Amino acid sequence: MDSSPPRLLIALVCGLFASAPALPAAPALPAGDETPQRVAAFRKAYFGDEKKTPALEEKRRALELLKGFDAPIVANALLDACGACEEARAARVDEQNRAKDELAKISADQALGARQFPQPIFARMKELRTRIGELEVEVAAIAGLEREIVAPILAVKSDESFRWLLTNALGPKRLPLQVKLSIARLSAS
Repeated sequence: MDSSPPRLLIALVCGLFASAPALPAAPALPAGDETPQRVAAFRKAYFGDEKKTPALEEKRRALELLKGFDAPIVANALLDACGACEEARAARVDEQNRAKDELAKISADQALGARQFPQPIFARMKELRTRIGELEVEVAAIAGLEREIVAPILAVKSDESFRWLLTNALGPKRLPLQVKLSIARLSAS
């Protein structure tokens, strides 16, 4: 029989002490653990630097660096990646909405005016339609990457990682609501 405390009990205890400032963000790891090096490599590969921003495929490959690791610092890195995905997706959706608004304005102007567009306006409409399609593909790709990032977050096994998620993941506004709800549901199981 498993002598570890049930996750619901852990969730309740963490909920009671979540506001306590004395809780450590990430506990110390045993000597010889390669997790910090893997997380550092992941962060470098996933987030890049000021000179280079990695493409989505490079970010997918970076996720492989953390495969099989279950520690609070891994959960932290994955939550940061999830937040970055959410920000990138929101930026693309905003750009897409601006392009749709501009296209609608041009179309409304056409309904009030002449039946034919001048060549530059027609070219702009074509450009906007192309860009809207490209942005839709990018949003879908980012959402797919976000699902790949969330899967290992929701598959944490260690109580330490689970406690860290409960105390640190449910508050930040940068995380998608679905991730927060999934973590909360995980605590009930």
